Amino acid sequence: MPCLSEKIKLATAGGAVIIAVGGTGLAATTPAVVLGLLGSAMAGANFALTLNDLATCLESNGQPEMANKLREVAQTITDELDRLSRLAEEQGLVVGQ
Repeated sequence: MPCLSEKIKLATAGGAVIIAVGGTGLAATTPAVVLGLLGSAMAGANFALTLNDLATCLESNGQPEMANKLREVAQTITDELDRLSRLAEEQGLVVGQ
């Protein structure tokens, strides 16, 4: 089956996003929420990278339409992470240094 390892990595990355977001929801203090959001952002970034890896594999296996859809989703995630980074900077948090 083409791209099996990429599909498995994507499932694992998706699970990490769910755990990170859930952990943020359970946070009881402001510092814990901030750490949870940063963890969610890292998990989201990994998910976007994994989507791009799968897109590259699918494209090389004759599925360019699906590859383009996955790249669009990855770009949407990246755009949202950029917005989160700007918000954190506006709030005085150091991000990405």
